[in-house]
Amino acid sequence: MQHDELSARERAVLFALACAARRLSNAELEALIGLRLVGRERRKLNELKLVESEKPGRSFAHELSDAGWRWCAEELAAGPDGRPTSLERSLYLVLGMFERYLTAARLSLADVASLDLKARPAGRHKRRDDDASGDGGPAAFAAAAAGAGPGPLSAS
Repeated sequence: MQHDELSARERAVLFALACAARRLSNAELEALIGLRLVGRERRKLNELKLVESEKPGRSFAHELSDAGWRWCAEELAAGPDGRPTSLERSLYLVLGMFERYLTAARLSLADVASLDLKARPAGRHKRRDDDASGDGGPAAFAAAAAGAGPGPLSAS
């Protein structure tokens, strides 16, 4: 699918749904990005099979389809189209950097979006210069260089 087939509002909805990694009601979408997916835009994304919408009560709830996830992943590397603003150019630079990381780490966009950071084990993501961590960070190299014992470069 071509980038320019979707409006900025439609692209915003797709990215918001990807970031949430779950079904969102129109009220939740509005709270996140300031708009609801209704009318022609909803029908278009449904017909393109990028979004699956249900009406469990009085309003719709939406979730990315597999094709929607693929569109979002491809859009990371697509770059801006037409006459982008400086903000759009900057945003697509960041998205491209993120896509390169995902590729190098062999991760999908869904892998990252579905991370439960509240459930991560204690002790992860320590600073590299935390000498007590024993991870071979700058403090460990400095200690080894000063002769304070075996460092990360010594043969064990």
